[in-house]
Amino acid sequence: MFFLPSAGLTQEIIVTGIGKNTCGDVLSSSENDRYMSKRFTDWFQGFVTGANWIKEKKIGEGISPETLEQLWKAKCRESQNVTRYFLEIAMEFYKEQEAKRR
Repeated sequence: MFFLPSAGLTQEIIVTGIGKNTCGDVLSSSENDRYMSKRFTDWFQGFVTGANWIKEKKIGEGISPETLEQLWKAKCRESQNVTRYFLEIAMEFYKEQEAKRR
């Protein structure tokens, strides 16, 4: 279980799969491995899709998987906190995209 007040979560949540990896793990795993990089991008797209379904939004519409991959990699690098969870990066991206649409 995770408690992520930095991501705006005030309750415990259960995270399974790739989202529970840290940015450091994700970046090192995907650095020279195209398969792993695609897996992380697929998870990221799935997160956005699930959030869109719950919130009835269209965040990420028109963003190619390649662009999305570049975005999450840049966010992980920019965070300068290799212990940040990949889930936090996905949530941050989603919130930023929501704010742009307001």
